[in-house]
Amino acid sequence: MTSININRLDGLSSATAWKGPVRVATTANIHLSDLQTIDGVALNEGDRVLVKDQTDARYNGIWVADTGLWRRAKDFASNRDVRQGTQVFVVDGTNFARSGWYVSSNNPIKIGETEITFTQNMLLNLEQLEEYVEQAQLAAISASQDAEVSAQARDEVLAALGAAVSPLPSRQFAIDDFRPLVPPAFIQVLGYSDAGDGGAALYVYSATEPLHQGKFPVTLLLGGTAWYQLADQPLNVKMFGAKGDGVTDDWQSITNAIEYCRQTYTPPSSRPFYPQRWTMYFPDGEAATYLVSKPVVHVAGCTILMASGASLKASAAMSSVVTSENVNYLSNHHFGRFEGGTIDGAGVAQRCMHPLYFSHYTVEDVMMFDPVLNHIELGILTAVGGVYEAMVKGLVLRRSVGIPTPVGSCGILITKCGDSHFEDIIIMSVESGMKGALFDSKISRVHVWNDPVLGGLGTGFHITGSQNIFSQCQVDGPLISGGSGWYFTLPGNVMIGCSLNGETAGTNIAQGVYLEAGANTTVVGCTFKAASGTLSGDILGPGVAGSVLIGNLSTNCTLTQGNRLPMVGTPSYTVSALPSSPKRGDRAFVHDASATTFASAVTGGGSNWVPVVFNGSNWIIG
Repeated sequence: MTSININRLDGLSSATAWKGPVRVATTANIHLSDLQTIDGVALNEGDRVLVKDQTDARYNGIWVADTGLWRRAKDFASNRDVRQGTQVFVVDGTNFARSGWYVSSNNPIKIGETEITFTQNMLLNLEQLEEYVEQAQLAAISASQDAEVSAQARDEVLAALGAAVSPLPSRQFAIDDFRPLVPPAFIQVLGYSDAGDGGAALYVYSATEPLHQGKFPVTLLLGGTAWYQLADQPLNVKMFGAKGDGVTDDWQSITNAIEYCRQTYTPPSSRPFYPQRWTMYFPDGEAATYLVSKPVVHVAGCTILMASGASLKASAAMSSVVTSENVNYLSNHHFGRFEGGTIDGAGVAQRCMHPLYFSHYTVEDVMMFDPVLNHIELGILTAVGGVYEAMVKGLVLRRSVGIPTPVGSCGILITKCGDSHFEDIIIMSVESGMKGALFDSKISRVHVWNDPVLGGLGTGFHITGSQNIFSQCQVDGPLISGGSGWYFTLPGNVMIGCSLNGETAGTNIAQGVYLEAGANTTVVGCTFKAASGTLSGDILGPGVAGSVLIGNLSTNCTLTQGNRLPMVGTPSYTVSALPSSPKRGDRAFVHDASATTFASAVTGGGSNWVPVVFNGSNWIIG
């Protein structure tokens, strides 16, 4: 064998845990020179040899055979290359073919000084080779980031094992036309249905039919069937038959791909947590639209990663394009992740995404288009706990150009969710930006706005939960009559550095923040801006009385509850006998036709009078 390319890959210095494979292992003390026959194998120049039986154990290690003196392999020549537990695989030999060995000497190990002992830890059969291929391949590749070298390393590892056939055109060809005399350990295919269709993959022999997806049978020449399953490698949906051509219904292929991720991983029985185990990739290239006729169920133990140009698109009416397993919270979706690409409701899916039960679930860098109602819905009312720690960030939620805002639509609908994080999100063309029972969460840099031609905004944020912090969020109108930038029903929410820009043409009698009775809120450093007379107030409602309002700025708000306000006497007010030279603490009344909750029947002035106090620079309500 040619071992691993000496000139480019012999170093492997970064792979301390696993070394590249050796051809043979010694069975006794040898001279470290000349080409010899070891364990029944005649060596060639450049072969790697596991020397493990030297009388002077300081000379044990991995050596490279030569016609003269041998040299230590570059990946076993430095003190940094070897630790207790370092492993190596032997390919050939009468006694030690397909055997694994590890360094059992204690640390620290110094090459040339420490007596190095190797202990056998495995003798592999065909099925068990899969784990070794992954580790040895990683060892070979780690020395270089060059893709060509990485591919060469993989090929040479397989060739060294003497266990793989030449690449077959496709998985389908292997099923229909490949008739080996004996089953090879590995089969490489260049496509799923046809060579070059994106489904190229490496398969490993299985002694019995696997219970999961990602498998196929091969008929042997003399009769019988051999089964093959996907080797451990980067996965994509085209390995399971998805076309992504915008015509084919890819739902079944995508479902098989995601089911493979679940079926090949069993979580610990002590606690039903599912750490990330598999990543399923949706490639783009020339074919990038994956049509689905039913919801794609995102199962636990699987990360879905979509290329930036890939789109998952509904082709028929459905509840949501992507959902999660509808199970109780003890088996909910832990540590799941959906990243990249586009989810297109195509005007037929009620939602783009609806995770039902989850914890530690991330949705990142996704564009979502054209659901019937909601872009994302989080949680389900029947959840008995769970449904928390969502990480939602970097999203664009919108409708295609020219599509009117649907009545009752929402960008992010929270049915049941807490302890979650929402960051850097743009929400467009909805009646409500975020709405629902959200608790104990952080909402940062979320921008909600509508095209005034296509329909006004009912609420930017309509939250029926408590203990949430809104930071640097922005709402742009126009708001519909009676609408609000923020609407809170429970106490304990906080707004910091948020803004409302209602400065658009037309009248929309609305409010910046509306607080229901008892919905005491802290509002700090926020700004509220409207066209003259079009915003009925910046912060108002029965819950204002118990709220903390600090350093807020209002412009052209008819009724102003904030702290930094325009001087009384602007066109928004009718002034009543204010002192000409006021001092801090002076009080008076101003008239506001909509201020029925503040004062009425003021002597000499009729109804709708608002008490104001001078704070040293401005008259403010008080």
